[in-house]
This record gives sequence, C-alpha cells and structure tokens, in this order.
Amino acid sequence: MQRQGGRVIRLEESPDGLGRLGALVQPDEELHVERGDLAPQLLDFALRVAHDAGVDQGNRAGAVCHDTVGRDVLADLNRKYEEMLRMRLHDAEHPGGDPRREMAALAARFPGALRELDEAPLDVIRTRIDALRRCLDSDAPPEPWMHAAALYHSLARGALLAKRWLAGRKVVDDALVDAFILAFDGTPQGADGMAWAADLALVAAPPRGRLNDLVFERVAAEMGLPVREARRLVLGPPRRERPPRA
Repeated sequence: MQRQGGRVIRLEESPDGLGRLGALVQPDEELHVERGDLAPQLLDFALRVAHDAGVDQGNRAGAVCHDTVGRDVLADLNRKYEEMLRMRLHDAEHPGGDPRREMAALAARFPGALRELDEAPLDVIRTRIDALRRCLDSDAPPEPWMHAAALYHSLARGALLAKRWLAGRKVVDDALVDAFILAFDGTPQGADGMAWAADLALVAAPPRGRLNDLVFERVAAEMGLPVREARRLVLGPPRRERPPRA
C-alpha cells in the first residue's frame, strides 16, 4: 500500500513477482469511469480522450460490425494490449508512480480495460498480443475473443455516452428517445451510443443497477452465447480457474 495525495493506492505483488496496478480509477458500474472518484482535471481529460476516440473511430470504421471485426478495430485492440503490457512492466520496474492519467486515457478509449490491466496475467496479455499480430499480418479470421472484446468496448463506450447524456434521468419515454437520436444520429462520436437508442430505458435503469451486466448481456445476445461465456471471451478465465503459478 502507498499513500498519494491523501488517498491509499493499492500496489499488490502478483504471483509472477510483478507489481500490479491497483484500481486507482474505480468503476462506474464496473466500467471504470466513475465521476466522483476522478479528480476534476482527470475527468475532463478522460472525457476529451473518449470524445476524440469516438470521432477517430467514426471517421475510420464507426461502431463495431456485429458480423465481423475490421482490421482497424483489431489494430486498436492490439494497441490496447500493448499499452497494458507497457504499463504493467513499467509499474513493476518503477513502483510508486502515479499512472492515473494514463489509466484514465485507457479507460476512456476501452471501458472495462482497467480490470484487465489489474487482473490479467502477463502471459494472457502477451498471448493476446501475439494472436492479434498474427491475425493482422496474415489476414486470418479474427478469433471469437477478438470479436467479443471489440463488441464489448464499443457497447460499453455507447452505454457510458448514453448514461452521461441521460444525466441521472431514470424514466425514458418516446420523446426522450427521439431527443437522444436527434443528438447523436449521424455524428462520429455518437456511433457507439446509437446502438443503445432502442434500449435507452435499460441504460437508465440497468439490471441489478450494474451497467456492466447490461453490456455483457448485450454482447452475449449479439454473439448467441451465454453471458458467462461472453465474459470469459472478453476477460479470460476467472481468477479462481487460473492455474497456480510457480
């Protein structure tokens, strides 16, 4: 444990001997964009990155296609895992730093990635990087986990955009849905959000109060899988199922 700016920062040692980044940016329904936990300047930065990422993705490929994963999206996933690996190794070599700005940028572009950053074994991160590079280099078809991860991040970005736009409103009627569509339809930053236009009421009041559960249910439905399998594809096996390390 380490204290920074009056807050206790968790820096655990992982079983493979590398320092693990603690969850410095706590989740908003497990999506790691919690307004109250971020310093105001960090929140502003995260939202600017999220907006820029949405514009960039809209200019290139828009929201993730439900039937395939384009090369641009695969390249984005590869950059995500390369950044996660870099941050994990840097944290192990230079413990006691303050990576919150980098973590906010990662979470804004890839909601949910901070859980992977904190929990995924390094061999899993490296394996995913290798698989993505092979796919990009050979034009081989994407693996199911690539589709699931790309769809999850796209839907999570859209759900967070819709949640912010709702600004705490819990009752959604046709007029509010129309206003949401008018605000985002055809805009680059709204491409992910439009996936939730028909389910805006569910975003306003997600099942069990957890937006992440709603996102995983949607991923599972889109891919025709049980929710448990969708989670496994995106996050890898649960910690309790991972083999012990020497």
